[in-house]
Amino acid sequence: MGHPTTASLPRGAAAHSQGFAYNHNAHFSNRPGYHGGGWYHGDWRGHWAGPWGYRPWGWGWYGGWGWGGPAWGYGMGYVGYGGYGMGYGGYGWGFGGGGISVGIGVPASPWNWGYFGYYNPYWVAPLGGVTYINYSQPVVVAAPSYAASAGQVAPTSDAPSPAPSPAPGLQPTPLQNEAMAIFDNARSLFRKGKYREALAQTDRAVALLPNDSLMHEFRALCLFALKDYQQSAAAVHAVVSAGPGWNWTTVSNLYPSASVYTDQLRALEKFCGDRPSAAAARFLLAYHYLLGQHNEQAAAVLKELRQLEPDDQLAAQLLKGLTTPADAKSSPSLPPAPDQAVDAAVVVGHWKANRSDGSSFDLDLTKDHKFNWKFEQQDRQQQFDGTYTLADNFLILSAGGQNTLVGKVSMETSRQLTFRLAGANPAEPGLTFTR
Repeated sequence: MGHPTTASLPRGAAAHSQGFAYNHNAHFSNRPGYHGGGWYHGDWRGHWAGPWGYRPWGWGWYGGWGWGGPAWGYGMGYVGYGGYGMGYGGYGWGFGGGGISVGIGVPASPWNWGYFGYYNPYWVAPLGGVTYINYSQPVVVAAPSYAASAGQVAPTSDAPSPAPSPAPGLQPTPLQNEAMAIFDNARSLFRKGKYREALAQTDRAVALLPNDSLMHEFRALCLFALKDYQQSAAAVHAVVSAGPGWNWTTVSNLYPSASVYTDQLRALEKFCGDRPSAAAARFLLAYHYLLGQHNEQAAAVLKELRQLEPDDQLAAQLLKGLTTPADAKSSPSLPPAPDQAVDAAVVVGHWKANRSDGSSFDLDLTKDHKFNWKFEQQDRQQQFDGTYTLADNFLILSAGGQNTLVGKVSMETSRQLTFRLAGANPAEPGLTFTR
């Protein structure tokens, strides 16, 4: 296979091999806020030669990482689109036109509604396996939840969600504290080379906090160290589909020395070289090259992988991000033409949509502003009920709490409605409903 030997150490490894210096430019917006201890030092975003951002299913080159804006995470993303400001993750939506103001919590969970199709080619559910580890869907970080200290009021669904790190006066819940104590032990075991024990402890922690992306990514690292490349690739795929992967500083902080990691990387390279058709191992190798900033090597592996696994959309997006010239990523586009106003009375009724991957959608919108959303794909089904608001062509489906989906709607005819996730690339096709 001939993978380059220049990736003997991730770039910058020498600078971090003694004490693994903290990266003050790290990004923390895609991690749960209750993690402490200084072990996490950021992700890919601050360490790439040029702008890069994966948008599920072709969201395109919009700003930095995130739901169409320059940041990803709880309420930290911001998009300027047609004069409307949108703050994701529970900070509410402000619609400037007509003086309309809608205060709702909006977590980044379009997968839960089936809006994004997702296929993890490396995930095989074990027979009789645990139910809290399921990589057939991306690992989407749950909205922050902290216990209120004395004299503090816990946030409600009508109030802004907290920032990714605990606000003053807010403490992790007892469940989070229990899980973090287990996870701290898992990292200690990993550093001692006791990878199987570390994996077992991580599974215990994940059972308590199944939406913790950092724990799942650490779980993938345990499997990588154990040479279980298939399961490691499945975990990485589910994590990276929802946010950027770890950088070298974060990973190096988990090892006693850089040479231990390098030996494990060499074993993975040899495995790929000996098995030309090992798609899962190649995806995992590309991930490790990316965290070490070996972008050319990662691109070479991803090109091979595209031949082996043409349906891996994440690999396609990663490769696009590595091979698209920087000037093409940032090329200006013409502003969209003004949208024709959608009358609230016209959207009332029963709507159906189908997607090429076999997904089907049913959407009922009633005159009294109630909705029912049904999604089916093979053996997966999901249904949401709640209330809706139509504000300046944004359809806000609120199923209670912070389970909300917001999309911009347009209508070519009275019998066809297009729903595009708010903040998405305008080229993104969205869902086309008919009645």
